Amino acid sequence: MTVCLPTLTSAILRSVKLKTSFCNRLTVLYPKFYVTNTMNSQSTTVEKSPCVFCNIVNKLENTEILYEDDDVCVFRDIKPASDYHILTVPKRHIEDAKSLQPADKELVEKMLSIAKEMLQKNNLSLDDARYGYHWPPFRSVRHLHLHTIAPQSKMGLIGRMIFKENSYWFVSPEYVASRL
Repeated sequence: MTVCLPTLTSAILRSVKLKTSFCNRLTVLYPKFYVTNTMNSQSTTVEKSPCVFCNIVNKLENTEILYEDDDVCVFRDIKPASDYHILTVPKRHIEDAKSLQPADKELVEKMLSIAKEMLQKNNLSLDDARYGYHWPPFRSVRHLHLHTIAPQSKMGLIGRMIFKENSYWFVSPEYVASRL
């Protein structure tokens, strides 16, 4: 079961409601996001979250997953800035790059490593690629995501502005890692 919550333990401590009904359910409540595990059956239901990336990670959206492991998920950007534009997102909900903690440094490094592997698998140059995070408040989705865009030489004017390297609104993975 994949659950995109800040941490399951802290969510349980904050908002567990134990119901003593026939099925004796344990319901973990997090703002408009519910995980219900019925003790009498093996089924687990995950309801939609207000976070679209949490829904994608939990396979509640019809989005093609290009790569997935226990920590991250990779899928295409719906508004590509070049021929190949993917998003690498953590499965755990982290609001943005400013919300990262020192303990997340390994995750940030893993996200970049996986993004580079995806480029190599698709025979794209690592040198003609752009990687970065939107810096708050300049983001449209409040779930940490690494943009990987290749080839950057094919980006249009608007794409070059939105994903301008080391600007106030789009920062490199190295900059994010240096703040941890």
